[in-house]
Amino acid sequence: MLTPRSNIARFSPQRIALSRGKHTSKMTVDLEQKQRDIEKYEESIYYSARYADDEYEYRHVVLPKALAKYLPKDRVAEEDEWRGLGIRQSPGWWNYERHAPEPHILLFKRIKDPAVAQK
Repeated sequence: MLTPRSNIARFSPQRIALSRGKHTSKMTVDLEQKQRDIEKYEESIYYSARYADDEYEYRHVVLPKALAKYLPKDRVAEEDEWRGLGIRQSPGWWNYERHAPEPHILLFKRIKDPAVAQK
């Protein structure tokens, strides 16, 4: 029989088991390894120059492939997820797409500043 204390020990803060919906397969993310990878590759993140149309400002970010494995596979990353991988951008950007042939390339956009757009 498990006591409350022994049950807690089984779920250490360094490991989290993530369930994939109805599927029974589980994936374990080692948070310490993730942090080591972020610290190691954070300086290798590439930020493109900004480009724009009439409504949005765009840029793409190329993650080192060692960090791309921490991105969600079935959707775009939420802000806390991409910022948690070391991507640094000013407020207002959102990840709207991943470049399908190269899933380590994230596409971002934000609404252009109306004051700048009128000048």
